[in-house]
Amino acid sequence: MDSSNVFLDSMSISTINTPKMVNFYETVFKTRLHPQQMGKYYFFTGPIGNINLTLAPNELKGARAGHNRYHLSFVVPNLEEHLMLAKKSGGTQTQEIDLENNERYCEIVDPDGNPIELIEFVSSYP
Repeated sequence: MDSSNVFLDSMSISTINTPKMVNFYETVFKTRLHPQQMGKYYFFTGPIGNINLTLAPNELKGARAGHNRYHLSFVVPNLEEHLMLAKKSGGTQTQEIDLENNERYCEIVDPDGNPIELIEFVSSYP
């Protein structure tokens, strides 16, 4: 089986505090999430790179976000810039920046506690 044609197309995250989550993802990843109504609830969708992201409140998804954790990995052009934006938007750095195989990376958590790995590819690092 050839897996070279397999890629992540979309991700849905159940949220505890939807407005904070929308602000976090829009600020850190410089995207625009668009509100859509389903019954009395709103969810937000939009692209981050090649991934379609949906943020939906627990009540809409019938889930408990406190128990639904995802590990998202995003390649970013400037690790420090995205780390600063994450912290300003309610995120927390949970791992120091490390370097391995021409990748600088660290882990953060968004305002709801979902882990996110930020990766910057580098050709060489002093």
